[in-house]
Amino acid sequence: MPGIVAATTLFDLAIFFILSLMMVGRLSAWRSFKTAPVADSEVRRTYLFRNFALPEWLVIVFVAGGLAPLLSGLPQRIAANALALMTCLYVLQGLAIFRFMLVKAGAGYIGGLIGFFLLGMICVTLVGVLMLTLAGLFDPFFDFRHLKRKDDSHESHTD
Repeated sequence: MPGIVAATTLFDLAIFFILSLMMVGRLSAWRSFKTAPVADSEVRRTYLFRNFALPEWLVIVFVAGGLAPLLSGLPQRIAANALALMTCLYVLQGLAIFRFMLVKAGAGYIGGLIGFFLLGMICVTLVGVLMLTLAGLFDPFFDFRHLKRKDDSHESHTD
């Protein structure tokens, strides 16, 4: 455990930084967000947090980090820290899935506030963190948000 203290501290700092950055960004840009033209709405919807999706190749890094108990020395610390970093990223993707489900259900502001409060209460026992991590990890395989990532290949376009 002492080998991944830095990664767990980074995990906490990254979650708080990203969530606070989202809130500060929303406060300062709220007026321009509301007064933007309707034609720009497609671009605005693309970069919302609920559409956050990690590249699919990061699953390989997660699996490689899972080999940490089989290693020893410096490679074990590197693998354990990689696993902790991937867990942090998959928790963020799980939060994005949770936010997408709240928006899809039409929860609104108060419903979202209650939903995230209840999720925070569940995360205190680490069961919620495990559920968010698993949702984020399996999102590329099951596509919970129906992002259709497999069909959107633009490699064959000539433009």
